[in-house]
Amino acid sequence: MKFSYTYILLSLFLIFSCNNKAPSVDLTLLIREGNSFFMAGDYDSALSLYQKVYDLDAKNAIAINNIGEVYEAKNQLDSAELFFLKAVEIDGDNVFTLNNLAECYELENNYQKAIEVFDNAILKDSTQAILYANRGELELEMHRYDNALDDFNKAIEVDPLDALAYNNRAELREILGEYKLAIFDLDIAISIDSNYAAAFLNRGFLQKILGKDTLALADYDKAIEIDGSQGPFYIDRGILKLEMGDVIGACDDWISAEDMGFDVSAFQFLLDKYCKD
Repeated sequence: MKFSYTYILLSLFLIFSCNNKAPSVDLTLLIREGNSFFMAGDYDSALSLYQKVYDLDAKNAIAINNIGEVYEAKNQLDSAELFFLKAVEIDGDNVFTLNNLAECYELENNYQKAIEVFDNAILKDSTQAILYANRGELELEMHRYDNALDDFNKAIEVDPLDALAYNNRAELREILGEYKLAIFDLDIAISIDSNYAAAFLNRGFLQKILGKDTLALADYDKAIEIDGSQGPFYIDRGILKLEMGDVIGACDDWISAEDMGFDVSAFQFLLDKYCKD
C-alpha cells in the first residue's frame, strides 16, 4: 500500500506576494487559472500561465513555487528543485514551499536534506498538520517507524480532520501487520473526505489481504470512480479481478492502464500470459 503523495499549490489565498506588494488582478487570475489546469492534469497549460506570471514578475514566489510543482509532476526533479529553491530564497518563511522542497528532495532520495527542510518548516510553524504527516511519510520511507508514528499522531493532534495523516498512519500500520487498525484509520480518512481516492485504494488493498475480495473490489471501483486517471488503480484492480477469476476484466484493466500511458513493464508477464488472443 503506497499512495499518499500530495501537491501543495500556492494561491493568493495562502500568500499575497513575495515582495510585500499586492499583485495585479491579471496576475491573480493567471495563477488561479494555472492552478485549475494543474489540478485537471494539464501541466503544460498550467506551466505556460505560471511562466507568464514569472516573466512579468520575477520575484513572484507563488508562480515560482507552482512552476516547481509542475516540473515535479512531470518528474523533472532537477528543474523542480531549482524553482523551489528560488521560491525559498524569495520567501523563506513560507512553510508550504518548504514542504514542497522537502518532498522534492525525498523524491530524489536525498532523505537527509528532506528531513532538514521539514524540521526547519516545523520550527517556523508548528501548527501545520501536513508538515508532520509528510515528515512522517519520509520517516516511514527511512524505516524509522517510531518517529513516523510520532509524526502521524502529532499531525492528528494538530488537526483531527487531517485525512492525509490517517491515511499515512494506516500505511505504517499495514507495514507493522496491524491490518484492522489500518482499516480503522482509513475508515476515518474516508469519513473526513469521501472523495479521497487513495484512501479507498489503500483500504481495498487491506481488504484483499484479509480475504474480503468483494469489499476490496468495491473500494477499488470507488477509487477509480473518483479518479480514473491513475494507472496503478487499474493495475491493482486487475490483479484482484484475476484472483477472483475474472480474466477478461483483469485484462481490460491492465490494458486501460497501458493506454493511459502507465508503464506496465513490471506487469508485462501478466499481459503476455492472460491477455493475448
